[in-house]
Amino acid sequence: MLIQFTKPENLDGAILIQELENNKIKIDKTTSPFVDGENNFWLDINQKDEEKAKEIVSNHGKHF
Repeated sequence: MLIQFTKPENLDGAILIQELENNKIKIDKTTSPFVDGENNFWLDINQKDEEKAKEIVSNHGKHF
């Protein structure tokens, strides 16, 4: 399920995928991470993982 998140300022999709997978969040890598034409940021994950993913996404990129 595609779920919209706030796009991190410093986004590295490969690192974000690894961070999500390290936290046991399965992501469909064929469809996400995805930034649409309006700069909306989407992840294709299970809805039950949304809150955990929100924390990971909000902290993503702060270390690089």
